[in-house]
Amino acid sequence: MAVIDNVDTFEKLLAAINSTNSNGQADEIKITQNIVLTSALPFIREDVSLTIRGIGEGITLSGDANGNGINDEGDVRIFFIESGQITLANLTLTNGRAQGGDGGGGGAGLGGALLIYDGNVTVNNVTFSNNQAIGGNGLAGAGRGGGGMGGNGGIASAAGGAGGGGGFGGPGGNGGAAGEGGEGGPSTGASGSLSSASGGRGGDSAGLTGGGGGSGANGGFGAGGGGGGGSTTNNGGNGGSGGFGGGGGAASPASGNNSSQGGAGGFAAGGGGSLNSAGGFGGGGGFGGRWRRGRLWRRDLHSLWFAHDYR
Repeated sequence: MAVIDNVDTFEKLLAAINSTNSNGQADEIKITQNIVLTSALPFIREDVSLTIRGIGEGITLSGDANGNGINDEGDVRIFFIESGQITLANLTLTNGRAQGGDGGGGGAGLGGALLIYDGNVTVNNVTFSNNQAIGGNGLAGAGRGGGGMGGNGGIASAAGGAGGGGGFGGPGGNGGAAGEGGEGGPSTGASGSLSSASGGRGGDSAGLTGGGGGSGANGGFGAGGGGGGGSTTNNGGNGGSGGFGGGGGAASPASGNNSSQGGAGGFAAGGGGSLNSAGGFGGGGGFGGRWRRGRLWRRDLHSLWFAHDYR
């Protein structure tokens, strides 16, 4: 077993998780001081087993990344468990925040302190305090990509290119100046990701003459779908669908007899906006987000969320 002692700073905790994710053996991380996260930690993907243990009384991990002492925009989720046999012991998890992205359909906010995608997780003498999970907003406006679990949907360009869907690790791209659709947001973040999937490519521009714009490509796991391509005068393409946690790409808002559709949001992400659907309502909203067009539907599980309970 690999034991990492005297973890007393965010930098040491970051390095410890990166180390245990790749060493192929059972691990234990011993936290000896209170730690405030300054950015999101890497996703935990353990091959054997991992125990993260507070040593002493009252060891706290805080998601208060902006350092202002309250839970608000800019704060981060504390733990994302991708896989493995994980034990959390003798800890207080506080001020964690999961914020879904805004877009044609809002992305979900799930698990402000702890999100379990897969694996077996045991909590022993763990206190959850003042964590929040906030669903993203469904916004008006044709051509707006769906919000992802970690990024806003892109917006349409004046030339008719639709916005890409937000991804788990960032926002969707805006429509291009020549009418091309915006690229879907990525799955990867600065500190770790479920996969290295890129966002779906945006559709090609229709140009000033000729046929309709190309459709956006679907996003990989955790990534947003690409926005449909179009122009100011010709029919546009459909938006691509998002992967898990990725928003759907929007349909092009091109003028004319445009029947193109916004892409469906992946699980827990919003759909992309469509010209023919009022208020930016797109190709299907994701679990837990906030929808536009006369209704709100939201499920915020503030401290913990278990993906495998709903798949």
